[in-house]
Amino acid sequence: MPDLLYRLFRRDPLFFMAWSAFLGILGAFAGLPIPLWLAAGFFSGFLMLARLPGWSGIILPGTALLFAGWTDHRKCDPATLALVWSHEEAVPAELEGTIVRRMEADRGRSRFWVQVRGLRIAEGPWLREPLICQVSGPLPGLRLGERVRATGMLKGLAPPRNPGERGRRGYARAANQAVADFLIAAPHRLSREGRDWPGPVLEFAEATRDRLSRTILNGLPPDAEEAALLNGMVLGVTADISPESEEAFRRSGGMHLFSVSGLHVGIFGSVAWLILRVLGVSRRPAIGVIVLLGGAYALVTGLPSPAVRAAIMLGVFLGGFVVRRQPRVLNSAGLAALVILAFDPHQAFSIGFQLSFAVLVAIGILDGPMRSVTRRFLAPDPFIPASLVPRWRRRVQFSGQYFADIVTVSAAAFAGSGPLLWWYFGTVTPAGIVANCALIPLSWLVMALATLSMLTGACGLGPLSIACNQINLPLVGLAKQSAALFAALPGGHFEVAPAADLLGQGPEADRAEMIVFDSGLGCGPQALRSWSGGEAGARAGVWLIDCGDEAGYSRAVRPWLLRHAPHRLEGFFATHADRAHLGGYGKLARDFSIRRRLTGVGFEELEPGAARAGTALEKVSAGACWSPGPRLGIEVVFPPADLQGQSRPDDECLVLLISLGPWRVLSMADSGFKTEKWILRNRPGLRADVLVMGRHGSDFCGLPEFLDEIAPRAVIANSAPFAASGTVLETTRASLRKAGITLFDQEVCGAVEIWREQENLVLRGFIDGVMVKIERRY
Repeated sequence: MPDLLYRLFRRDPLFFMAWSAFLGILGAFAGLPIPLWLAAGFFSGFLMLARLPGWSGIILPGTALLFAGWTDHRKCDPATLALVWSHEEAVPAELEGTIVRRMEADRGRSRFWVQVRGLRIAEGPWLREPLICQVSGPLPGLRLGERVRATGMLKGLAPPRNPGERGRRGYARAANQAVADFLIAAPHRLSREGRDWPGPVLEFAEATRDRLSRTILNGLPPDAEEAALLNGMVLGVTADISPESEEAFRRSGGMHLFSVSGLHVGIFGSVAWLILRVLGVSRRPAIGVIVLLGGAYALVTGLPSPAVRAAIMLGVFLGGFVVRRQPRVLNSAGLAALVILAFDPHQAFSIGFQLSFAVLVAIGILDGPMRSVTRRFLAPDPFIPASLVPRWRRRVQFSGQYFADIVTVSAAAFAGSGPLLWWYFGTVTPAGIVANCALIPLSWLVMALATLSMLTGACGLGPLSIACNQINLPLVGLAKQSAALFAALPGGHFEVAPAADLLGQGPEADRAEMIVFDSGLGCGPQALRSWSGGEAGARAGVWLIDCGDEAGYSRAVRPWLLRHAPHRLEGFFATHADRAHLGGYGKLARDFSIRRRLTGVGFEELEPGAARAGTALEKVSAGACWSPGPRLGIEVVFPPADLQGQSRPDDECLVLLISLGPWRVLSMADSGFKTEKWILRNRPGLRADVLVMGRHGSDFCGLPEFLDEIAPRAVIANSAPFAASGTVLETTRASLRKAGITLFDQEVCGAVEIWREQENLVLRGFIDGVMVKIERRY
């Protein structure tokens, strides 16, 4: 081992052992087959060799082998995962397992994560591999730790269905997330078989968190946004925080205030230390109490990985004072990482784990050198005796050093978290370096008052607890206003395509001039690209037709837009007032500036988020035309200007005729029988090369006479689960085959990309890769 590395290893051995453990876990997931007994034997041998002079570094490969064997023993067999994921459509299944996590209810259905002990799919053999399923259904009264046995329908995680969409399978496998959905239709299909010991502890922690939440919110307006922010800052409960506030803190780099981590545990410990010192408790007993309180705080907040890491480090750090040894940040971080990875090697791939330790390592490496620079800059002249330095100068130095220390810690944290935030989320927030100078002191005051509120509330001093809460309310409001101020700084926040989403995307990913996304709910959102010049190398603008529901927008549309329209949309068409098509508009308006917003006669305004879009809503009707680019045209076919209000939004859909050079694409949205009949009467002779059709919610679409009139050479169809016409009817399929019309069924092919290639219009399914070329006919 080179001399420098040897000295570094001797100084922080646990830090290097943690890195070795991480490399061993990577090797296990890469396919390194090593039995646990063999890995343990190698580690024992290397441990004995490490006791010899000059051989201490041999413990590093031993640690890597040990964690590789332990991970290989704990992880799920890839063949089992492949079998589960092969069932992209729901199939009957039986499940045995233990409830390990309670999720937020969805549409009245309870949701839980179940650690599977046994899984049987479609009368096949029982699978005994360790995996997690998300169980949902009408299941009230289930508790954490309960062992259950259930029959229902199993559906594996689906692969990405849209370009830019992030695959969930790899992360679920590595980070031990839910790999399948298990739907239970009725309560009697689930039976309870006892309860494991961690369940009561976790349930007690949840009940304690609820009591503490009620204590710190006592006396505050229940609908106040500041109350929700206070609950999130102290206990990590973020469900009631509004999207606007969440966006402000995210753009200012302050979202870490709502993720219980080292900052929270450190503030909680410092407040507890002050209280214990005021009460006259000596150092060693106080340290023991603070360590116990730190662990209890991590337990009450749900044992998130950063909080567990912080609680372990708190014990190590304060334990150093007990044994009179100077604790080191990197060594303490290494010990915390080894403990967490020993309990669950999958944590190595958890985003929270990686962010937590990346920030801590960056602080441990960079904060010291940066702090020494600021201290030299702020220190008085070293040749002046300290007794001659004026009091005001000492106060200025103390205050300046305090804020300089916050800046250096914030800068180091940004250096550690910035690459990971860009890699996973495409978010870069330089404003956070400055914003944290205000947000961290405010969060300390908020945590201190909340701790006093909880302490006085537990002692029966209700009025004093309420007083603390009342003082906290304006402090939280000040933090919210500060976050909004820093979020508005020019250049303080950037949204770019996440680096992880760019892997494996070659030049072909930029060819599409039009894309029909697969959102799974009716006609999917569609994006058009127009170039300021006639060539693809010129600057491109993007027009978007609908945005999908909130989940569909975040999953399918937003990643593509971040790559191709990182700052602004040239135009947005809202085809009709339907949450499945516009539910994600609030997020869209926050993510992108929108130059033009256009819709038909169906509604007055887009909700939510219309006020932030910055442009007026334009009402358009049949006959309106635009030319966004040299070879791109858009014409409104329906609705007419005199259309009376319809009882169903699907009967008011914007129908657009899109020209890609000489080729035409007719986008029908979710139009049905009425709209097709209107077009047959009022637009005779209308032709299109490609027909994009969704599914009317309560009427039929795709009339034979309509298809004959439009005469498409390719049809892109998406089936909504609630549509009256269901999936694409076999009669329609047969008629399309008979007429020689290619059908792109998005249940099979996913998104469809469209681009021009010499004398052809090319359509390609994203999942199956089926490609069709259409020659020009006009």
